[in-house]
Amino acid sequence: MKPKSNDLYRRILITIGLIILWRLFVFIPAPGIDSGVVKEFFPSNGDFKGISILALGIMPYVSAYVLVELFSLFLPPLKSWRKEGSFGRRKLLKTALVVTVFLSIVHGYIQSYMVIRGFNMVADGEAVNLPSTWSHLQTALPLTVAVFFTLWIAHMITKKGVGHGISVIFFGGYAVSFLPRLYKGMMEATQSVLRFEQFTFEDAGRVVLILLVLFVFIAIIVVFERSVKKIPVEFDDGTKAHIPIKLTTAGTVPIGFGREALLLPILLLAGVIPSWVQQQIFFSDSTFYYPINLIALVFLYYFFTFLFYSPERMIELLKSKNSSIVVPEGEDPSDLIKRSLKAMALAGLLYLSLFLLLSRMGMNSLTGGLVGVGLILTVVIAMDISGEVLFRSKSGRLSKVAEFHNIPIAGLAKSLLEERAIPCHLKGYYHRALLYFFGPYIEVSLLVPEDKSEEAKELMKRYLAHQ
Repeated sequence: MKPKSNDLYRRILITIGLIILWRLFVFIPAPGIDSGVVKEFFPSNGDFKGISILALGIMPYVSAYVLVELFSLFLPPLKSWRKEGSFGRRKLLKTALVVTVFLSIVHGYIQSYMVIRGFNMVADGEAVNLPSTWSHLQTALPLTVAVFFTLWIAHMITKKGVGHGISVIFFGGYAVSFLPRLYKGMMEATQSVLRFEQFTFEDAGRVVLILLVLFVFIAIIVVFERSVKKIPVEFDDGTKAHIPIKLTTAGTVPIGFGREALLLPILLLAGVIPSWVQQQIFFSDSTFYYPINLIALVFLYYFFTFLFYSPERMIELLKSKNSSIVVPEGEDPSDLIKRSLKAMALAGLLYLSLFLLLSRMGMNSLTGGLVGVGLILTVVIAMDISGEVLFRSKSGRLSKVAEFHNIPIAGLAKSLLEERAIPCHLKGYYHRALLYFFGPYIEVSLLVPEDKSEEAKELMKRYLAHQ
């Protein structure tokens, strides 16, 4: 067995072991909840998913890091740290962790209050061992510790396993809900077999159709997420490279913001807007909900496309790296980028609209709700993980030579190495590109074989220092 295979298998086993360890904690109920009473009143909730000690997941950390990233755009101390490279990023991370503690306690307290009140109403107070107000905080603190336990699991996966830890945690969480739904859909399609009846061609056709639909949409996701437009770049010393701009320029960010844009009027004008108007516009099963959602999606997709890939900022950034975009004589570089963005944004918008449509159409009910934005996230993370596994299987031990939080520059760095025939892999690239600015907790790491690390570091220092 080759040494490089040993390292890969060891990392895969470590990743699987850490995920299993993390999932085992799901079965530990939150403090202050009588699991026996909960089982009695909610027998179907055998894994305590709603009241597990891991109930908060890593969302407080995700929210904290996004808040820190947003505030770093205009708050002086945070803003200055953004310009300090990796050293400044470490400061931002520490700040995000402090904010995580606060958000975890707040979220844990609120969740504890809501769960305890809910069980009290159903179980006449029997479900709660600690009925005082202090009990909410006693529940919130262990939930906060569990958040940092999950972050530790994610950190160890990133460091010693395969894939970016946060991405793997997301993937594991979605797989837990994805696989049972797929199994249920398959069993419903073959229910005659379960009743020991004859298996009909109709049953077989439904099974094949479910698998075919999933295969087709997974293929669509892979093609769209891997498609890029290469913007040629040349450095002052004549070195050539390119910036890859993804076809899905705005990722899935517009869908989340579009949903919030529809909910905001409800919160602000709930007492003014007639109830029948709210029912027709603001609820997912209403007549006008989807058309309005599509309009919001179109606007937000183009808005975020030009926010993420601002031609002016891209040109200035390249100028600071002693490089420029290569364009035909007499053409403006900004116009070239804008034309590319408009064409790609249209394709990306149609792609995202398709998955949004499927969440409201009968075809999605065929697969039990599996075809949707969640499927995009799962496939993208799988692309990151499988890409790293394949690269490690070919290259053996790897060395991290750079870390990026700017997707275009990460792509530029990879193209620089590829021009010098240095094999490389961008760890977490597809997941971060899906979220772009709103996924700062997923850093993009540039990995190269150990024997090429010094050469790669020298190239990064020469061309992309202080990225």
